[in-house]
Amino acid sequence: MPPSLKPVKRPMALGELVYTSLQSHLRSGAIAAGQPLQEVQLAESLGVSRTPVREAMMRLASEGQLHAHGRSFVVPELSLADVDYIYEVRFLIEPAALRGIAAAAADPRVRAPVDAALADAVAAHKALDAAAFRQAAARFRAAWLALVPNPRLVRVIEQYSDHMQHIRAMTLGDPKVRAIVLKGLKQVAAATFFTNTSPDGANHFWTDLEMFTNNSDPDPTSYLDGWTTKQIAQKSNGWQLGNYNRYSDPTFDGYVDQLRKETDPAKRADLIKKANDNLILNVVIIPIVTRTQVTSGISSTIKGNTPTGWDSEMYNIADWYK
Repeated sequence: MPPSLKPVKRPMALGELVYTSLQSHLRSGAIAAGQPLQEVQLAESLGVSRTPVREAMMRLASEGQLHAHGRSFVVPELSLADVDYIYEVRFLIEPAALRGIAAAAADPRVRAPVDAALADAVAAHKALDAAAFRQAAARFRAAWLALVPNPRLVRVIEQYSDHMQHIRAMTLGDPKVRAIVLKGLKQVAAATFFTNTSPDGANHFWTDLEMFTNNSDPDPTSYLDGWTTKQIAQKSNGWQLGNYNRYSDPTFDGYVDQLRKETDPAKRADLIKKANDNLILNVVIIPIVTRTQVTSGISSTIKGNTPTGWDSEMYNIADWYK
């Protein structure tokens, strides 16, 4: 065999073309839930025989995107329970996929398609263009999925995302729904900032000023401990510790050490104030927003509820009574 011969490129199989075309229509919401799809009509519309159409619809049915209905197929109408089950699966697999791309996504060149799609989504939302927003959201998902190295994981994510396409088509016309979706897209884009696997992660603190959100604890001792010298995040500990800005002050360390040992409530309160003042007056942190988590309404008939900024809204639910 002549050594110069190379494998020829084969065009996409007809069945694959039909499958891709139908899948694209399903993803766009062009085919409504409950609408019957019949082989003969689809074959005529696509200009192909019935065999590739039948194969494509059976494949889509095996993925849950279509249901057999007599001699035709239909897009399934999802119940609220179906939606809950789909999101339960997505919550299990999509965060794992995002964690896997965090390091690669830190490169602006790699992340460019994600950022561009997000910018288009923002612009479409401002312009009240539901169709453009839906397209931008789809590109956003495709862009970050393209970074996932595990093709099996990508297929599973796409499958369960596709199940929601006609729901999106029906709901994204509502500006309030688009606002919620846009908030989610922004959170995905920002997620790499909050991981120690990313060179640009918050805990590396390469900049002079950095904004991030942290949480409180029922006992402020462990919270304040996050700024002690021993908690400095650095390469030797894999950037795992909580002192992102690498603040080091023996006086502050002393306050926290005393706080660990002190049991008198009044003295503890004094130490907490001194430690807090040390961080504020030395401009280690600049508080912007206080998240007290006391945001939910509560019935006036419930007694014993004492909101606190150091714990969840229901930390003392065992003490509630009417």
